Amino acid sequence: MNPIRDYQPPAADDAVIAPPTSSEVEAILKYANSRLYRAIKIAWYTGLRPGAVELFSLCWDYVLWENGIIRIASADKGGSRLREVPIHPDFVVELKTWMVKDDNPIGHIVHQNGQPVNSLKTAWKLAKKRPG
Repeated sequence: MNPIRDYQPPAADDAVIAPPTSSEVEAILKYANSRLYRAIKIAWYTGLRPGAVELFSLCWDYVLWENGIIRIASADKGGSRLREVPIHPDFVVELKTWMVKDDNPIGHIVHQNGQPVNSLKTAWKLAKKRPG
């Protein structure tokens, strides 16, 4: 008797997903709330992973303005636990504006009313749906 005789293997997931076009990104940013807007911009300019370990744990004290770098905490997967990413010159001004305008310079960069964010699923769905 074969115990997996009736087991259906999972469907192949080999679809190639094209990245959004520039106009699609602009439309999403236009309709994104401040948390999602920041998350997208930070991920774009730093290449960090959009999740709990890298994006949602990013704090202002990880930004080393004098060195022009951001320290990114990495998941514990055998590699370095911290990496330093240069701050893109086009992003410096916007990053400083966020800090000065409405943030506590020791809190999380992506936040909701000063509290850390742990998901952007709803904001992402709305920002994609509104512009079509």
